[in-house]
Amino acid sequence: MATLYVNEQGSVVGVDGGYYVVKQKNDLLRKIPKETLEAITLFGNVHLTEPCVQECLRRGIAVNYFSANGAYFGRLTSTRHIKAERLRMQVHFSENEELCLQFAKKIVAAKIHNQMVVCRRYQRKQEAEDCLKQMKLAENKIDQCQNREEVMGYEGIAAREYFKALAQLVQPAFRFNGRTRMPPKDAFNSMLSLGYTMLLYEIYGELENRGLTPYVGLLHKNQEGHPALASDLMEQYGYRVQKSAFEALLDQKMFVKLRSEIPKVIDEKEDCVKIYRLKGVSETVTWGNMQEVSDDEMIFI
Repeated sequence: MATLYVNEQGSVVGVDGGYYVVKQKNDLLRKIPKETLEAITLFGNVHLTEPCVQECLRRGIAVNYFSANGAYFGRLTSTRHIKAERLRMQVHFSENEELCLQFAKKIVAAKIHNQMVVCRRYQRKQEAEDCLKQMKLAENKIDQCQNREEVMGYEGIAAREYFKALAQLVQPAFRFNGRTRMPPKDAFNSMLSLGYTMLLYEIYGELENRGLTPYVGLLHKNQEGHPALASDLMEQYGYRVQKSAFEALLDQKMFVKLRSEIPKVIDEKEDCVKIYRLKGVSETVTWGNMQEVSDDEMIFI
């Protein structure tokens, strides 16, 4: 199933027979079969027609609204996913401190482990080793924690070291001085914030589709208006906030060079890179671990 992202200002999303149709300002039409779509995300001045709104509600397709700059506004969703008994059980589990503690330990340990994998993958001259040692110490302490506050304390220590390491590993043009939010103070933090926000509301939608409320968590404390359970589940995925897709115009010489360089820079066990030809003879070239790739598709317009 696919997620449709529309960020060209002035676009209109409607329905036509068995398709969702995106009409852009130059009258270009893009059609997406209804049965392939599970969510729509709109940025800025993009509109849905009334028949499209009704079709989304009828099919249970959530619509997320962002500003043109990536600030989240809210979502349009139907109520047919609500399961009262499942919600009651969720609230009951959230009040079980021992269950919450065990859940918190697993989530945070996985998060720290994933952060260390990222640092090791990108470091070239052991520049992040001191940070990695501190992160490993924090990870080892997780199992000894007696409550969620202690778990979150070690999560904070590891996060501080992670962003310190990351600041040393990124390209000079994207160097940053620690994690900043609301507002992010540099290009790197801006990209992180947008990616995290989009991931949070992807998880939000998945929870609702399964009859759970995103607002009753097991790790994060419940706060008014904060989707605590979505934040809980995002912890171990935040290190990889989005899959990347690039469109490039290459001549044959540049394409040959690209194919020769990719195997030199990827980790065959962890990474997966695929090249699709957009025109001409259809050809797909793949490197790395195909098991890392899900069947989900993202459509960008």
